[in-house]
Amino acid sequence: MKVSDSILRIYYENLRRIEEENRRREERKQEKVKIWKSKGNALVFPDQVGAWEVYVDNRARDMFDGADIEDALSVMQALEDGVSVTDAVQVFADSRNDRSYDKIIAQTVGYFSKQGVEFLKKIYEDVFKENLGEPFMNFLNQIEHKNQVSLENLQKASG
Repeated sequence: MKVSDSILRIYYENLRRIEEENRRREERKQEKVKIWKSKGNALVFPDQVGAWEVYVDNRARDMFDGADIEDALSVMQALEDGVSVTDAVQVFADSRNDRSYDKIIAQTVGYFSKQGVEFLKKIYEDVFKENLGEPFMNFLNQIEHKNQVSLENLQKASG
């Protein structure tokens, strides 16, 4: 056997292993996406389920590989379970990572959680120490309006 044949054999074996690992990683991610959608669907207003599922699909493909979704779901679940916004903000502050990453999580919770606006205001004021300017307040007002409409739709559907 020539050296070049041996090198090619090793190359193709490694390539096959890499492709198999990528296939398994993608299968695991797809399972996680199903779980993230299911958990989120239980936490968001019913009329926001579609937006949540699109969001999860998009975030699962970014550079964080969905880790931000898991972190946001943890905060959303805590708020849904009755943890106060102040306590949720403190837990979030204690486990901070990168500022940009943290803002993605905070804004995800802010947009999709039923207590998201209150959480987002407190995070920006107490943790990020940022002044909430007019554009950001307009964004929060839009979320509040969306949540109010969702709550009204939910009340109409249940009674």
